[in-house]
Amino acid sequence: MAVQPQPDITSILKEIQEGNDDAINKLYEVVYDELRKVAARHMKDERPGHILQTTALVNEAYFRLNRETFNRAENRRYFFGAVSRAMRRILIEYSYKRPSGQMSTNGGLIDKPDSYERKNINARDLEAALKELERLNERQARVVELRFLTGLPVKEVANQLKVSVGTIENDLRITRAWLRDKLK
Repeated sequence: MAVQPQPDITSILKEIQEGNDDAINKLYEVVYDELRKVAARHMKDERPGHILQTTALVNEAYFRLNRETFNRAENRRYFFGAVSRAMRRILIEYSYKRPSGQMSTNGGLIDKPDSYERKNINARDLEAALKELERLNERQARVVELRFLTGLPVKEVANQLKVSVGTIENDLRITRAWLRDKLK
Protein backbone atom coordinates (compact mmCIF):
# COMPACT_ATOMS: atom_id res chain seq x y z
CA MET A 1 0.00 0.00 0.00
CA ALA A 2 1.45 3.36 -1.05
CA VAL A 3 1.97 6.11 1.49
CA GLN A 4 -0.22 9.12 0.82
CA PRO A 5 1.74 12.39 0.46
CA GLN A 6 1.08 15.01 3.11
CA PRO A 7 -1.19 17.82 1.95
CA ASP A 8 0.57 21.11 1.30
CA ILE A 9 0.19 23.48 4.26
CA THR A 10 -0.10 26.51 2.00
CA SER A 11 -2.96 24.84 0.10
CA ILE A 12 -4.80 24.12 3.32
CA LEU A 13 -4.28 27.71 4.49
CA LYS A 14 -5.78 28.88 1.20
CA GLU A 15 -8.81 26.65 1.84
CA ILE A 16 -9.23 28.26 5.26
CA GLN A 17 -9.00 31.72 3.72
CA GLU A 18 -11.69 30.72 1.23
CA GLY A 19 -14.02 29.97 4.15
CA ASN A 20 -13.61 26.21 4.54
CA ASP A 21 -13.82 25.84 8.32
CA ASP A 22 -13.18 22.08 8.07
CA ALA A 23 -9.72 22.94 6.74
CA ILE A 24 -8.76 24.31 10.19
CA ASN A 25 -9.09 20.79 11.62
CA LYS A 26 -7.39 19.30 8.56
CA LEU A 27 -4.44 21.66 9.05
CA TYR A 28 -4.21 20.69 12.72
CA GLU A 29 -3.93 17.01 11.79
CA VAL A 30 -1.25 17.73 9.18
CA VAL A 31 0.94 19.95 11.37
CA TYR A 32 0.36 18.35 14.78
CA ASP A 33 3.65 16.41 14.92
CA GLU A 34 5.64 19.47 13.85
CA LEU A 35 3.83 21.62 16.41
CA ARG A 36 4.76 19.12 19.13
CA LYS A 37 8.42 19.52 18.14
CA VAL A 38 8.12 23.32 18.33
CA ALA A 39 6.38 23.05 21.71
CA ALA A 40 9.03 20.64 22.98
CA ARG A 41 11.73 23.18 22.08
CA HIS A 42 9.83 25.85 24.01
CA MET A 43 9.21 23.51 26.96
CA LYS A 44 12.81 22.26 27.28
CA ASP A 45 13.69 25.60 28.85
CA GLU A 46 10.90 25.50 31.40
CA ARG A 47 11.28 24.30 34.96
CA PRO A 48 10.71 20.60 35.69
CA GLY A 49 7.14 19.84 36.70
CA HIS A 50 5.72 22.77 34.69
CA ILE A 51 1.95 22.79 34.86
CA LEU A 52 1.76 22.69 31.05
CA GLN A 53 2.89 19.68 29.09
CA THR A 54 3.86 19.70 25.42
CA THR A 55 0.47 18.48 24.21
CA ALA A 56 -1.38 21.09 26.26
CA LEU A 57 0.88 23.84 24.92
CA VAL A 58 0.23 22.73 21.33
CA ASN A 59 -3.52 22.62 21.88
CA GLU A 60 -3.74 25.93 23.69
CA ALA A 61 -1.55 27.75 21.16
CA TYR A 62 -3.40 26.35 18.14
CA PHE A 63 -6.82 27.12 19.51
CA ARG A 64 -5.79 30.67 20.44
CA LEU A 65 -5.15 31.42 16.79
CA ASN A 66 -8.07 33.44 15.54
CA ARG A 67 -9.65 33.60 12.09
CA GLU A 68 -7.65 36.73 11.26
CA THR A 69 -4.38 34.88 11.90
CA PHE A 70 -5.42 32.08 9.55
CA ASN A 71 -6.48 34.65 6.94
CA ARG A 72 -3.07 36.38 7.11
CA ALA A 73 -1.11 33.10 7.10
CA GLU A 74 -0.07 32.93 3.47
CA ASN A 75 2.53 30.19 3.92
CA ARG A 76 4.11 27.66 6.23
CA ARG A 77 6.65 30.14 7.65
CA TYR A 78 4.01 32.65 8.68
CA PHE A 79 1.81 29.94 10.20
CA PHE A 80 4.57 28.34 12.27
CA GLY A 81 5.81 31.76 13.35
CA ALA A 82 2.32 32.67 14.57
CA VAL A 83 1.99 29.41 16.51
CA SER A 84 5.47 29.78 17.99
CA ARG A 85 4.67 33.33 19.15
CA ALA A 86 1.42 32.05 20.68
CA MET A 87 3.36 29.36 22.55
CA ARG A 88 5.85 31.91 23.81
CA ARG A 89 3.01 34.18 25.01
CA ILE A 90 1.34 31.27 26.81
CA LEU A 91 4.55 30.34 28.61
CA ILE A 92 5.11 33.97 29.55
CA GLU A 93 1.57 34.19 30.93
CA TYR A 94 2.33 31.14 33.05
CA SER A 95 5.59 32.75 34.19
CA TYR A 96 3.54 35.66 35.57
CA LYS A 97 1.91 33.11 37.84
CA ARG A 98 5.35 32.23 39.27
CA PRO A 99 6.52 34.61 41.97
CA SER A 100 9.94 35.13 40.40
CA GLY A 101 8.83 35.26 36.77
CA GLN A 102 12.01 33.32 36.05
CA MET A 103 12.44 30.81 33.31
CA SER A 104 15.47 28.66 32.82
CA THR A 105 16.90 28.67 29.32
CA ASN A 106 19.96 27.16 27.77
CA GLY A 107 22.66 29.56 26.67
CA GLY A 108 21.92 29.05 22.97
CA LEU A 109 19.65 32.03 22.70
CA ILE A 110 22.14 34.55 24.01
CA ASP A 111 25.44 32.68 24.00
CA LYS A 112 26.97 29.97 21.86
CA PRO A 113 24.29 27.76 20.30
CA ASP A 114 26.01 24.62 21.60
CA SER A 115 26.34 25.90 25.16
CA TYR A 116 24.72 23.66 27.73
CA GLU A 117 25.10 26.12 30.54
CA ARG A 118 21.71 26.98 31.99
CA LYS A 119 20.80 30.61 32.53
CA ASN A 120 17.95 32.08 34.50
CA ILE A 121 16.21 34.65 32.37
CA ASN A 122 13.15 36.56 33.39
CA ALA A 123 10.50 35.54 30.86
CA ARG A 124 8.93 38.99 30.93
CA ASP A 125 12.30 40.58 30.19
CA LEU A 126 12.87 38.18 27.30
CA GLU A 127 9.45 38.94 25.83
CA ALA A 128 10.06 42.70 26.14
CA ALA A 129 13.50 42.35 24.51
CA LEU A 130 12.08 40.34 21.61
CA LYS A 131 9.30 42.89 21.08
CA GLU A 132 11.87 45.71 21.07
CA LEU A 133 14.04 43.78 18.62
CA GLU A 134 11.01 43.36 16.37
CA ARG A 135 10.47 47.13 16.38
CA LEU A 136 14.17 47.75 15.59
CA ASN A 137 14.72 45.05 13.00
CA GLU A 138 11.87 42.79 11.99
CA ARG A 139 14.08 40.38 10.04
CA GLN A 140 16.43 39.85 12.98
CA ALA A 141 13.43 39.21 15.23
CA ARG A 142 12.17 36.61 12.73
CA VAL A 143 15.65 35.04 12.67
CA VAL A 144 15.57 34.63 16.47
CA GLU A 145 12.04 33.27 16.32
CA LEU A 146 12.71 30.81 13.51
CA ARG A 147 16.12 29.65 14.72
CA PHE A 148 15.71 29.46 18.48
CA LEU A 149 11.99 29.38 19.17
CA THR A 150 10.86 27.29 16.21
CA GLY A 151 14.15 25.39 15.93
CA LEU A 152 14.80 25.63 12.21
CA PRO A 153 18.37 25.07 11.00
CA VAL A 154 20.23 28.15 9.73
CA LYS A 155 19.91 27.07 6.08
CA GLU A 156 16.13 26.68 6.41
CA VAL A 157 15.85 30.09 8.13
CA ALA A 158 17.75 31.59 5.18
CA ASN A 159 15.40 29.87 2.72
CA GLN A 160 12.30 31.01 4.62
CA LEU A 161 13.47 34.62 4.77
CA LYS A 162 14.92 34.56 1.25
CA VAL A 163 18.37 35.77 2.29
CA SER A 164 21.81 34.16 2.31
CA VAL A 165 23.09 31.82 5.02
CA GLY A 166 25.81 34.42 5.68
CA THR A 167 23.17 37.07 6.35
CA ILE A 168 21.44 34.78 8.85
CA GLU A 169 24.73 33.95 10.58
CA ASN A 170 25.52 37.67 10.82
CA ASP A 171 22.03 38.39 12.19
CA LEU A 172 22.53 35.65 14.78
CA ARG A 173 25.82 37.16 15.94
CA ILE A 174 24.26 40.60 16.21
CA THR A 175 21.09 39.46 17.96
CA ARG A 176 22.97 37.27 20.46
CA ALA A 177 25.13 40.23 21.47
CA TRP A 178 22.11 42.54 21.58
CA LEU A 179 20.07 40.09 23.68
CA ARG A 180 23.00 39.38 26.00
CA ASP A 181 23.27 43.13 26.65
CA LYS A 182 19.50 43.56 27.09
CA LEU A 183 19.09 40.61 29.45
CA LYS A 184 22.00 41.34 31.80
